[in-house]
Amino acid sequence: MNFLFLMLSLTPVKEFKYAKGLFNDGLYDLAETELVDFINNYPNSIYAPEASVLLVETLNQQGSFEKAIVKSKEFVFKYPSKKENLLVEWAKTEIKLNNFDSAIEVINRITDKNIRELYLGEAYYAKGEPKQALNHYSKSNLPYSKLSIGWAHMALKDYNKAASVFSKLKGEFEEEGAFLYAKTLFLSSSKNSDKAFISYLKKYPEGKYSPRAYSYLADINENNGNTEKAIQYLQEISLVDASLSGFSYYRIGLIEHESGNYNKAIEYFDHVSGSDPYFLDAMYWKSLSFNAEGRIEEALVNLHLVSKNSSVLRNEAIFEIARIYKNQGDYKKAMEYLNNIVGDLWDESRIEIGNILLKQGKTNEAYSKFTEVVEKDKGSVSLALFQAALTKKKLNEFDNSLSLLETYEKKFPFDSEIDKAHMLKGDIYQNTKEYRKALESYDKVNLEKSPDLTPYVLEAKGWAWMGLKRYDMAFHNLEELSKNFPDFCSKAEIYLQLGNAAYAMGDSKSTELAYRQVKGDRKPEALFNLGKMFLENKEYNKAIEEFVNIKKNFSLSEYSQISSYYIALTLRKKNDLRASNEQLYSMISKSQDAEILVESFLLLGDNYFDQAKFDSSFKYYTKGFDLTREKLSGVNASSLTLSGVRGILLSVNKLSGSSKMENEAKDLLRKLKGSGLEDKVNGLVGNILFNSGKYNESIPYLEYSNQPDSYYKAGLAFLKMGRKDQAIQFLKKAAKSDEFKDKAYMELGRIEFNSENLAGAKKHLVKSSLAEASLLYALCLKKEGKEKEAIEKLLILKGKADGLAYIEIAKILIDRKDFSSALKNLEEAMNFERSEAEAYYLKGKILLETGKEEEALKTLLKVRYLHPESEWVSASLYLLSEIMIKKGDKERALNYLKEIVERSEEPWSTKAKNRISELNK
Repeated sequence: MNFLFLMLSLTPVKEFKYAKGLFNDGLYDLAETELVDFINNYPNSIYAPEASVLLVETLNQQGSFEKAIVKSKEFVFKYPSKKENLLVEWAKTEIKLNNFDSAIEVINRITDKNIRELYLGEAYYAKGEPKQALNHYSKSNLPYSKLSIGWAHMALKDYNKAASVFSKLKGEFEEEGAFLYAKTLFLSSSKNSDKAFISYLKKYPEGKYSPRAYSYLADINENNGNTEKAIQYLQEISLVDASLSGFSYYRIGLIEHESGNYNKAIEYFDHVSGSDPYFLDAMYWKSLSFNAEGRIEEALVNLHLVSKNSSVLRNEAIFEIARIYKNQGDYKKAMEYLNNIVGDLWDESRIEIGNILLKQGKTNEAYSKFTEVVEKDKGSVSLALFQAALTKKKLNEFDNSLSLLETYEKKFPFDSEIDKAHMLKGDIYQNTKEYRKALESYDKVNLEKSPDLTPYVLEAKGWAWMGLKRYDMAFHNLEELSKNFPDFCSKAEIYLQLGNAAYAMGDSKSTELAYRQVKGDRKPEALFNLGKMFLENKEYNKAIEEFVNIKKNFSLSEYSQISSYYIALTLRKKNDLRASNEQLYSMISKSQDAEILVESFLLLGDNYFDQAKFDSSFKYYTKGFDLTREKLSGVNASSLTLSGVRGILLSVNKLSGSSKMENEAKDLLRKLKGSGLEDKVNGLVGNILFNSGKYNESIPYLEYSNQPDSYYKAGLAFLKMGRKDQAIQFLKKAAKSDEFKDKAYMELGRIEFNSENLAGAKKHLVKSSLAEASLLYALCLKKEGKEKEAIEKLLILKGKADGLAYIEIAKILIDRKDFSSALKNLEEAMNFERSEAEAYYLKGKILLETGKEEEALKTLLKVRYLHPESEWVSASLYLLSEIMIKKGDKERALNYLKEIVERSEEPWSTKAKNRISELNK
């Protein structure tokens, strides 16, 4: 029986309203449960037809498309009054699955011509046939159809017709039409696009699209060099939508900084609040403005804060600190900071160190290769310099190479090789990711004197723009290259590389745009990469479409067989294990590629394991393991071997328990003797035992494994058993590994924190770059009575540490009785899976304390329903029982308390038992 029905004694009307409210709030999993119960309990209610439509929509929202189709078919006949609505939802589901023919078949059953033609248009538009879509949209008189006609023209790149359609829209889509009209002009590079955006804003000063309109206007004016107007438009954004004020201030600050108005820039950067996503970016640029103004100490303070609290800007901040010390002549400090840089700016930091060494007169080190070239080649000194620089570049000694090139440019500005020097310098800046400097160097190449360098310059500038994420400029340069120099590099190769670069940078839109342009022999590779991108982005239907395309149209390609495997993998990701298995069986019967066969056996094992068919999973993991040892070799073979071993051990553990699993492990270790994998197999056994809660049994395997991850797990196992000294010993071993350093130091800090050794905790926590370690550091400060410092650190951690910073800030505010501010922070924490349950619990406590019992009731129930395994369920149930006692519902209060006892979580279990005794007196 439905729990909420029992709790709230809802009538069918209220029960439907509650379910509909859950749907409207986006709580689709809860809504599904309530709607299913409602339809089952009240199939003949006047609300049942509407509930059926909501249920199908709910399933669609959760991605349960197959289930949605089944329900649509059932309800179309059961509730004829909602037949049209259900057919629409059914068709929309088929479209989402890319089953366009099925969608069109369903849509043709809709009797209302306008709705039918609209959704036929939607099906063809989604199918990538905008011309067909346009034909159907034109036959529908619905307002949305008129809007869609404009979109179809845009898809066809017929901007004039699109603009004409958008400009004539009236009624509910009139505002959107006005905005899209302006956007269409912008896309067509019309000089009147700014006027169109201004016209939109005059008519809709606080319209839905006004922030975007102001942003477009700012871009237009900034590109035209009119920074004053650009700033005015950016200021308007924050007036229209206060939540975008941080973005607005940050953008204006950048414009002022780049214009040399540093004090103004600082003022704007200061307006970005600590909770804003742009806060640390603003602080970084504010530091550079301070430095430009000669306010060195303020620059350093801000740069230090950025380096400690931003993983993204850490290296940039440290680099700027070093530059400041270098300019002050404090070379020792400068080099200390530069030596602290790892990652993206490592090369550039070494260049600065080289420059410092030159300033210190250590020229022999800087010019050793130059001297060697001069001695071996008796040609001109300029040529020797150039060759020395080229040699250093090939050795990846970018600092020396740049120093030599700078000397070359100063001494021989009119030399015959000067343009090649500019090119080489630009290439070095590409390597050091100083893309603007690279572009400056390429722009110095005199193409009239060196026309043979033109294609090289176009290609190089394309990649530099890519580094700056200016994909429009990158495409422009590479298109010009393919058009004017077709023999230099194939067009397909250009687009493929452009797609690869955009893919590496996480720009899905530009990636797809590039890969779609690849033609000829490289197309299967492009489609395969595109499919993998869709798979990583969880766009599973799109991924399958690309892999199927390869199999159908490029069956002889090297990517055909692997695409079959990826179809199976994608189906698994979609949780369609049956279809995944069918695909794998088909592959295994046809494939001759040993590695693909192994991958297929292992994936079958994974599928059967997830279906709890452990006999079958054991069978296929074993097949994969045996075939790997028989047919494969090398690094990948080792990885596949371990995957097979892991699957075998997990399957045996599920089938027969840990004792049999350990025996199986011994047998596998005998087979793998001398393979070099013994340590890792022991680590696998230890991990399985650890994850099964058998901490004592796991320790010998983890100790013997001699792997950093095993040391870490051993430390946690000892910790679980209360053996703190041994835990510390193994966590310190793990901390010696770069991979586990952050985690290990965080756990060491946590141990000391829980032991109230705050100084010791901070000593460990400062060595970890994890956000949660910074959070614990802030809690140390709080416990030390340094609440202001704690809050400052927590504010910087907002949006990090899985939302736990919001929780801790809320707790401080609750202690201060500042419930309004606390609730705002809790709302933010609810956006993170890890902190959501505690956030709902604390919100429920606040609502209860402020007398809002009904709201508290609904909020606390969310902990129970959304996070049934959470540690906060018992605490929430206890508060729910108190609410029910106040309501006079003793029976339900006792039910809550008994549930707490069953969960056996202390101290709540004991508290619940005592409360039950009191109530039963």
